[in-house]
Amino acid sequence: MIILFFESRRYESEIRNEEKIKLLQRESERDDLTGLLNYRALSREISALTEDRDIHSIVIGGLDIDHFKRINDTYGHFVGNEVLNYFSTVFRKKIHEAFPDHGYVYRFGGEEFTIVVSNHSIEEGLRSPSNN
Repeated sequence: MIILFFESRRYESEIRNEEKIKLLQRESERDDLTGLLNYRALSREISALTEDRDIHSIVIGGLDIDHFKRINDTYGHFVGNEVLNYFSTVFRKKIHEAFPDHGYVYRFGGEEFTIVVSNHSIEEGLRSPSNN
């Protein structure tokens, strides 16, 4: 009976530890401020896409918010963070609407963002988000 009790406790502890590990892994792939995927997730995604036989094309783009430093210098970092959050929300929504299941947005750092679109041409990648 004692062995069953301790085995049960050990099993519960292992389950909790597995859940904590999954949470930590998710947190390690997300940007704290915006909730977007980060550069660690980007690296993993690129590797996964290049190995997936169902993926016939990968388009990677980068962008940054022009003159963002001026926003921080003029209005402070709190307002700058709000701008980053708003931009991230709108940008992610536009990419996901234009490329459901094939478009991802990553915050690479600061005001720099990376877009990865699979199974679409460069022309589609350039055209689609601006039409929405």
